Amino acid sequence: MPFNTAISGLRASSDSLKVAGNNISNASTVGFKASRAEFADVYSSSVLGTGGNAIGSGTRLTNVAQKFTQGNTAFTSNSLDMAINGNGFFILTDDGALSYTRNGSFHLDREGFIVDSQSRSLQGFRASSTGAIGGNLETLQIQSDNLPPQQTTDVDAVLNVDAEQIPPERRIGQLISTGTDINTPSLNAAGNGYTGQTFNITDPNGVVSPIVIAADATANAIGALLTAIEGVNVTSSNSVVVDFGALATTNTWQFSFNGIPFPVNATAQEIAIEINNQTNNGLPGVSASIAGTALTISANTGVNFGFSVAGGVAGTDAMTFTGDNGTTTLTANGGTQAMTVGGQFVVNLDEGYTIDDDGVNDGTLLPTPIVPTTVITNAFDPSVQDTYNHATSLNVFDSLGNPHVLSLYFVKESESNRWTAYVQLDDENVGDPNPALPSPQNVLPTLSQYTLQFNSDGSLNDTLSDEIHITNWTPLNSEGDYNGSLRPTTIANGATLPIPDPPTDSNFVVNLTGTTQFGSPFSVNAVSQNGFTTGRLSGLDINAEGIMFARYTNGQARTLGQVALAGFNNTQGLSPLGETNWGETFESGQATVGTPGSAALGAIQAGALEESNVDLSQELVQLIIAQRNFQASAKTIQTADTVTQTIINLR
Repeated sequence: MPFNTAISGLRASSDSLKVAGNNISNASTVGFKASRAEFADVYSSSVLGTGGNAIGSGTRLTNVAQKFTQGNTAFTSNSLDMAINGNGFFILTDDGALSYTRNGSFHLDREGFIVDSQSRSLQGFRASSTGAIGGNLETLQIQSDNLPPQQTTDVDAVLNVDAEQIPPERRIGQLISTGTDINTPSLNAAGNGYTGQTFNITDPNGVVSPIVIAADATANAIGALLTAIEGVNVTSSNSVVVDFGALATTNTWQFSFNGIPFPVNATAQEIAIEINNQTNNGLPGVSASIAGTALTISANTGVNFGFSVAGGVAGTDAMTFTGDNGTTTLTANGGTQAMTVGGQFVVNLDEGYTIDDDGVNDGTLLPTPIVPTTVITNAFDPSVQDTYNHATSLNVFDSLGNPHVLSLYFVKESESNRWTAYVQLDDENVGDPNPALPSPQNVLPTLSQYTLQFNSDGSLNDTLSDEIHITNWTPLNSEGDYNGSLRPTTIANGATLPIPDPPTDSNFVVNLTGTTQFGSPFSVNAVSQNGFTTGRLSGLDINAEGIMFARYTNGQARTLGQVALAGFNNTQGLSPLGETNWGETFESGQATVGTPGSAALGAIQAGALEESNVDLSQELVQLIIAQRNFQASAKTIQTADTVTQTIINLR
């Protein structure tokens, strides 16, 4: 009967309206997938077949298929919101029952588990304390507890020390003195005022090398004797400024320098020209220049300068001599006045060497009483910047998370391509005690120093360089008292490398691998250390691979785990469970679990949600079509009724 055929059409149109209405009502549902009603025609059949003139019996709903096409991505302010750009599904569990969804609206419950709006827990792979991600599917949890502190056990620094630097130096004093009045232009009687004495050079092992200096020896000669000792390098020079401004010209006078007389009443300009003409003959290495009435005479060696002035007006005519350490005046007396200016020398000592400069007249141009003084040249002192070439610092942490300042100082040595590195913590020495020292010094920390040897290409020679292993650091508080953190283990007490994990003492290493010695300014190219103080959770980041990173207030980040995704061979076979969740069925196949970015599961977009893939314009058109189909099926019933009524009315 046509009534049944028409009724099937009404049912089909009604089902189509329901599907379209459901799609429209979920146009704003996150992760929703639009459905499509699928119909099939109906034919009556028998065992022997329907024959070639079979008439259909209408239609029926065969399937409501879902369209798993990608929805648009909408960005949010919730870092736990996630969208999948691919074919995967989030895996949820509710008391052990698994379900799958494209709705990535997640938040934390009171225990720190990542859950959806129905408290179903998100599944993934947890990370170990070292950040390694495991392979077992587990419920993801974010701990909001404070991150415990971690002690510094390793410092890595890549530096460049300037190859143009010279070893730090300290001057020993200019050997300058006045002579005595004489009646002849002889300089030998004046000498240089420097008496005979002995220099004592002490090496790092305490061995003393006495150097006997003859009376009136020049700075040049003294330098040659000292340089012959290992660990000592001396450079000498001489310079003096002679001012003729107070020299009258009423009487004739004559100026002589190092035995060379100059013309009577010669000007400073004429004397300078004559000295420069003598540079390659009578005055090797000596040069002169003029500034007003002042004549500057310089020598690149530590030879003595001898001066004399003959004639002039007694008590009136005078010239002024100025050296590095002072000024004196040579006044005419009508006869001949003489003065000797001794040279100066600079002593560079390798680390650990000392020099006793007993007798050096380094206070003035005039003779002064000699006071024996021990001067350590090139000795490192962190409070004196002239004793080191470069320095840098960074914070390190003890086992309680307290910050401390690690200071690194670098001193260029006189040996080729060699430097010494010094280490202090909070301005305190951290070297192992020296048992050879008297008590109580034999139990105190010593200066921590390490040799750095560079190759000719500027790279660090690891074999010839010392390993920087800090083994005597006792962390102190701001009052200078022990703060209760881990104490050190000295080498004498068994300190070894590598540092154990977790650490059992305050020891740590400073790794300078990659450090160079190039002809460019000192630079810190990279520096890092593995310690930190305690921190609170301040944020969460999730990357495209679904790896979750926790950010803490101490600047640290920790890998907490990785979101897992599931894929299916036949997504149409999934069973809708409501709330945009699906269940696994025989038709869908078993879920294939993997990580975002693998296979065709897709990548994660954090801070975003996948919108419904419903096309409203298409659904509205579908409503019109369903309505017309319903009207047409109803018309079929009306027509069949009219035909039936006609038959009934036949007589």
